[in-house]
Amino acid sequence: HTKNEFDKLNPAYGSGPFTVDNTPGTGYYSAEDFIEILKFAKERHIEIIPELDFPGHARAAIISMKARERRLMAEGKTKEAKMYLLHEPNDASRYKSVQMYDDNVVNVCQESTYKFLERVLDDVLDLYKKAGVELKVVHIGGDEVPHPTKDDPEHGAWMKSPNCKSVLKKSDYEKPEDLFYYFVDKFSKILASKGIITAGWEEIGMKKEWNEEEEEFQPG
Repeated sequence: HTKNEFDKLNPAYGSGPFTVDNTPGTGYYSAEDFIEILKFAKERHIEIIPELDFPGHARAAIISMKARERRLMAEGKTKEAKMYLLHEPNDASRYKSVQMYDDNVVNVCQESTYKFLERVLDDVLDLYKKAGVELKVVHIGGDEVPHPTKDDPEHGAWMKSPNCKSVLKKSDYEKPEDLFYYFVDKFSKILASKGIITAGWEEIGMKKEWNEEEEEFQPG
C-alpha cells in the first residue's frame, strides 16, 4: 500500500495488507454474490436491510471518489470528475473520529454528495430487482459524527466549510453540528421518493445538546 492511498486503502483493525488470503475485514462481495445472498434469504423469509453509513464512517467512499476525480481530471473530463465528490477541497474543518480519522465525514452541503447517494441507492435497488426481492428499508447509519467539545469549540465536521456556511445562511439551522439533521432530512427524502423507509442508529432521531457536567453532547 502507498501512504497516499492512491491505489488502495490502508488496512485497519488487523486486516493486513493483502487482498488474496481471505483475511477477516478484507475483500468484498460481487454483485453476483449479493444477489445470491438475497435469494437465499428470501427463500428462508429473511429480510436483508442494507446499511449505507453516512455522513460519518464514509472514508472508503470519500477516498474512492477522490481517486475517481484524479482519474477523470487526467482525462480532461472536469465536469464528470466533480459529479460525485464527497469532500469539499476548501473545507478547513478539524476533527477526529473515534477511530482517529480526520477525513471520514462527507460534506453534507454540496449537491454532489446527494448525487452520489442516489447513484449508490439506484445500484442497490437494481441488485434487489435482479434478485426478485423488494427493498423496503435502508439503514443510513448516522452514528459517531465528530462534534465540538468544551475544550475545543472549533473541533467538528463542517465547522469551517464554505459550502456549509452558505447553507446555514439560507436555512433554519443555527450551527454546523445541526447540519447533521439537514443531511438526514435530505437523504430520507431521497429514500422516500423511491418508496423506501429510513432506518438508522439512535442519533438520527435524537437532538443532541451540550451536557455541562459530562462535557459532551448527549441526547436532549
